[in-house]
Amino acid sequence: MKLMSWNIRGIGSELKVSELRRVIRVHKVDLVFIQEPKKEVVKEDLIRKIWYDDDFDFRFSGAEGKAGGLFSVWNSKAFELNTCLITRNTIFLEGRIAASNLHCTLINVYASKKKRNRSERSGCSTRQTGSLEFNSFIKKCKLLDIPLTGRKFTWFGNGAKRSRLDRILVDEEWA
Repeated sequence: MKLMSWNIRGIGSELKVSELRRVIRVHKVDLVFIQEPKKEVVKEDLIRKIWYDDDFDFRFSGAEGKAGGLFSVWNSKAFELNTCLITRNTIFLEGRIAASNLHCTLINVYASKKKRNRSERSGCSTRQTGSLEFNSFIKKCKLLDIPLTGRKFTWFGNGAKRSRLDRILVDEEWA
């Protein structure tokens, strides 16, 4: 089963829709996690524009205004959904990967980078504390952080600011 995750940072343009469709089709992707489409509602007609056939299912968590949001789309013959839980920042999909008969939970997560007050910056920043807690969570759950292909960083800011914000985590046994 081929999985893909993409922080699309807005899916309003036809260029992004056609590029997403091209990548899904060329790589024969079975399940796609999209972060930050910036749409309050994701409709089936949008999914039909990006998906390569009629054998699909999808779930979404709408953006708040024009920020954030998530949607997950999958080939319904490759992944059979049993249950789903959707929150503001996550889509939990519990089901079975048909080819291997593997029962699993797949989670699409998006959390916006919140601005902090200068008064909160003392000793250890919120970001550093959050990173330590997140790394502890990864270790405790025995998850593997799948390496990126192509680029070392997933976010580039002004000047030399760079970071790896987007992650794919899998259970050690599953890997």
